[in-house]
Amino acid sequence: MTTEERIAFIQDPKQRQLIYTDDKRITMLIKIAYNESTDFLYLQYHFSADNPLQIGEKMEYVGFVHYPTGRLFDTSYNLFHFDDTFKGITLEELKKECEGAINAELVKRVDNKPVQVTELAEDERFDREYFEKYGISEKSRRAFFDAEDKVDFRSQITLSPNTEDYIQMVMDMGMYVKVWVDTYIMRKAKSINERLWELSQVQKALDVLHNTPGLHHTTREIAYSTTMDMKMVNLHIDKDGKQMIAKYPASFLRMADTYDYSTYHMDAPSERKFDEMYGRSAKLNPQDIQSITYGKKVLYSREE
Repeated sequence: MTTEERIAFIQDPKQRQLIYTDDKRITMLIKIAYNESTDFLYLQYHFSADNPLQIGEKMEYVGFVHYPTGRLFDTSYNLFHFDDTFKGITLEELKKECEGAINAELVKRVDNKPVQVTELAEDERFDREYFEKYGISEKSRRAFFDAEDKVDFRSQITLSPNTEDYIQMVMDMGMYVKVWVDTYIMRKAKSINERLWELSQVQKALDVLHNTPGLHHTTREIAYSTTMDMKMVNLHIDKDGKQMIAKYPASFLRMADTYDYSTYHMDAPSERKFDEMYGRSAKLNPQDIQSITYGKKVLYSREE
């Protein structure tokens, strides 16, 4: 039996069972209705009888079909084991699609504006004092070094669907997403609004970083002069009136958000030379880097 014949049977809601022989094994593929538009698929095997449906034998779940779209979901290898070209839609793929739609809809609905708080909203505990003391500085600094100009409301919802959730996604993804987001906003209104307040404070601090001159601009410029796929770059150092060239991993420059670079990451000869020239306690600061080269290419040049 070909893959096409098997799929044609599965997609026909009028056909309820299919018996076929495969490698001397008699197999029954049967459908059990979950609702009016969806059937679950099961296999049962037998090796020595004309009818594989035997009392006491277990059936193996192998997926489900949604008739209005004809799509097959969660299909087991055993259903199409002889044909590697067939690929149904996995539950993980379905979940990811729904999560993406939910996150996009939630961001669109909130639109960076406070949402209405009703009696259905859950009480939340917030520590604004701690956030003002630590969170604003940390998050604004991270956003600056990630080259962000604006910190908008974002959503990273992850789902833990049950069977009914998956079926609802298949039957009407748009309606499932709408109901989910409606319910979430009602329940999490206080949390959403607190998050919006936090973002407003971070945005103010981020604007200050962008508009205030300082070494943080130099550090970021150095970071973005490199790419993560580069290995060692050449730092042309001009410090205390003495010059040297040090080999340094581009990845550590790329990730840096501090005002000095650890000499530990230099290759051994460069680290020894740096200690000899500037002292073991000396630090390598952004303003000490005159230029950065990668092969013959100049990646960064300090403005005098």
